[in-house]
Formats: sequence, C-alpha cells, structure tokens
Amino acid sequence: MEYLIDLDLSYNSMSNITNDTFENLKSLVSLDLKYNFIGNLSRGTLRDQYSLKILDISRNRIQSLEHGIFDDAIELERIELNDNLLSDINGLFMNLQNLKSLNVSRNNITWFDYALIPTGLIHLDMHSNRIDSLGNYFELESILKLRFMDASFNKITEINPATFPYGIEVASLRNNSLKIINSFTFMSKTNLTSMDLRHNNIQNLDINALRLRSVPITRNLPVFYLSENPLHCDCTMEWLQRINNLDDMRQYPQIADLDQVLCHMTFPRQKALVPITRAKSNEFLCRYRSHCFALCHCCEFDACDCEMVCPENCTCYSDQTWNTNIVDCSSSRYTRTPARIPMDVTDLYLDGNDMSQVGSHSFIGRKNMRILHLNGSNIHVIRNRTFNGLQNLLKLHLEHNYVSSIKGYEFTNLTSLQELYLSYNRLTSINNSSFVHLKYLRVLALDHNNLIDFQVWNLNRNHLLSLVRLGHNSWTCTCEYLGSFQEWLLASGAFVMDREDAMLFKNQSAGLLCSRI
Repeated sequence: MEYLIDLDLSYNSMSNITNDTFENLKSLVSLDLKYNFIGNLSRGTLRDQYSLKILDISRNRIQSLEHGIFDDAIELERIELNDNLLSDINGLFMNLQNLKSLNVSRNNITWFDYALIPTGLIHLDMHSNRIDSLGNYFELESILKLRFMDASFNKITEINPATFPYGIEVASLRNNSLKIINSFTFMSKTNLTSMDLRHNNIQNLDINALRLRSVPITRNLPVFYLSENPLHCDCTMEWLQRINNLDDMRQYPQIADLDQVLCHMTFPRQKALVPITRAKSNEFLCRYRSHCFALCHCCEFDACDCEMVCPENCTCYSDQTWNTNIVDCSSSRYTRTPARIPMDVTDLYLDGNDMSQVGSHSFIGRKNMRILHLNGSNIHVIRNRTFNGLQNLLKLHLEHNYVSSIKGYEFTNLTSLQELYLSYNRLTSINNSSFVHLKYLRVLALDHNNLIDFQVWNLNRNHLLSLVRLGHNSWTCTCEYLGSFQEWLLASGAFVMDREDAMLFKNQSAGLLCSRI
C-alpha cells in the first residue's frame, strides 16, 4: 500500500478519520473522500502525505478543521471542501504555497480575507456562503496570483479598488447584496475579461465605478453583466445607456446584457420600469430644490430669473443638461398659479388643483415650456393672454374642468401647439376662429362637452390635424348644420377617433336622437 498513488473512498459511509487512517500511504497523489459522513478533522490526519496533490473531502459533514491540518501535505495543489458545514477557514491554507485551486463553496463561511489563502492560488470558488465582504487588510492585491474567483450567492455589500487582485481575469459576484461599487474599482485589473454583477442591489453607479485603464486595441474589452439590479436611473446614470459606445478611449467594459438592464425612473409619472436601452436621454432626471447656474450673478437676490427654485409644495426634476426641467405641483391645493415657477421650466403640472380661473400672463417668460397640465383644476374661465409667452408650448391639457366657452383669443400665441385637450368640460360654444392659427395642431380633443353648432369643417384649415375627438356632445339637427357636418365627416372624418359617439340631437332639452354620424 505504500506505493498507492490514487485512493478513492467516495460514496461510502465513513464518519471517523483518525491520524492513523492513512498511515504509511506516503506515495498518495490523489485522495477522494467525497460523499461520506466525515465530521471534524484534526491536525495530523494528513501526516506523512508529502506527495499528495489532490484532496477531495467535499459533500461531507465537516463543521471545523484544526488549524494547520493541511501543513503536512505541503505539495497540495487542489482542495475540494465544498458542500460541508464550515463556518471558518482561518489558519488552513496560507502555508500551502503550491495550492492552485480551492473550492469552499456551499458552506457557512461568514468571514474572508485574502490573507487566508496562499499568494500563488489561481482558482478560488467560495460561492453560496455567508461572506459579507472580500477583505484585504494587508493590501495583497499586487502580489496575489488569483485569476478566477466565484464569490456569488453571498452577502457582499461593497467593493472597492482593493477588492480584487490585480491579475484577476474572471470573477462572479452575482446574487449578493452588492449596493456600492466605488470609483476605480476595476482600474488596475488589466487582465480582467469577465465580471458578473447580476442579481444585486445596485441602485446607482458613478461613471468612474466601471472605468478601466485604457484597453489595447489588440485585446477585447472586458465583458460585464449588470441585469437584475434595481437601478435608479436619475440624471447621473444617463451615461450607462451609452456605455457600449461611450468613447474611443476603450476605458469602459462592454455590458453584455445591457438590453436586459431595467431602470426605475425618478419621475413618478413615468413608467416605473423601463429597459435602459429604450429610455430617452431626457428621462434621466434628478430632483432639485434650487439651482443656480454658474454664469448667474443674481442668486443672492429674491428676484432672479436664472435661479431655479422649486415652488412650495411642488417637486422639481431636471436632466443633466437642464434641457428638461419638470415642475410638478399637481394636487397641491393651489388656488392660483404658484409664484416663482422656474423660468426654464419645460414641463409644468398644475393638474388636480382648485383654480377657478387662470389669469392673464400667468406664464409669461416661460419660453421653454413644452407641456402644460391644467386638467382637473376646477377652471371655469381662461383669461385673455393667459398663455402669453408660451410660443414653444407643444401640449396643453385642459380636460376635466368647467370651461363653458372659448372666445377665440385664448390660444392666439400658442403658435407651436401640437396637442390640445378640452375633453370633459362644459363647452357650449367655440369661436370658429379659435384654432385657425394653430398651424401645427395634430391632436384636438373636444369630446364630452355640450357643443351644439361648432363649425367642425373649419378644422380643414389645420392641415396637420390627424386625431380629433368629438363624441358625446349635443350637436344640433338643423338641416343646414347636419348636411355640412356629414359632408365634412365623409370627406375628412378619417381622423375622428370617436365618430360612433358623435350623436346629433334635435334639441338638447328633449334629448331626441335624430342621427348617428
């Protein structure tokens, strides 16, 4: 037996290993003890095993190993300790200078530091434990030879530039509790080819968190995996959408699963989860209370047009370029337009308030405003020049109010308007010239009102109009009007989305249906 090289005792019912069990087996190179019932092992179990290179004691019931137990087998190159009950590996491997592969996965290990492994180790598998950090107290990252590491399915919360050895090539941290990736964590990892960060708790990433030292054109960029993280795509995260084409400096990895990365958008009115590749650049928003531009010199004064101050009871958001500036004052109990709405506002939400009227010049100077929501705000009257100064407004929401008439002057200055919503008001009359000057109008909603004889054929002057809603009104059944209405509908009614609901009545009080258009 003293010349035996390989000994396979796997798949037995062995439970007790003593210091004499392998006595005189001095030529053993490979010892396989997996799938047994071995409990604790003490120092001396491997005495005289000077030739042993491969030891497999996986899938047993080992709870602890005495410090230095492997020191007698100094030639060990591979140890398989996976699927046991180990909670501590301190003092077991650091003296094994020939050890190249170590598997301690699926145990109960709670603490790890690179000082626990020999510097020459190449392959380390410790997935499915309870490790909360990859410690490097003695700053060994420059001398460790580790190239392959699997630390997935642990409880790691943070990584930094000292977390991985410089020579690391492939690493997996998937299914941890990772929340923080510090800047330049991967900068010195010039051999890195693959990093798996899927299924963690990463919410925000600084642009320098994934930055690399410039990768030579002769080498492929490292491949990272980031999906299944609860990323909050605020204004600091827009770069991640473009990372695979970020620049020509080759300083960032390729995100192999970028099309599967989902974003939690900041603005509550946006869709909650959006694939990052489909999000628009102006949807990456950050909240702000106040902001003073670098070239603004009046911020210390009360009246300062270039200072952005969010109105009271409102929530404000901007993208990184400030080309999108959203002010959300919805359902804030305002009885009139808030004071000091930022001059550079692009999207203003005033819906759900209690403003019986909107005064003249309420939005003067807000030349960048593109979207205005005044719907559901108990508005009865729109004053002359209410929307003065909004020459770039694209969408105006006035639905679900109590407006009874449009005189013709209300929308005069809205020369860029594309969408106008007046549904669910109490409109009985609209001046026939009210929409003539809206040459870019594409959407017009007039449904659910009390309109009687508005000359809908005048909408032919709005050459870009492509969607109209007219249903649920009280259109008159006079012969002259009915004929003109039906003629227009036959010629131009393809864009009337609710033509089945456009009912004509003889008189409003009787409610007698005379025709369905």
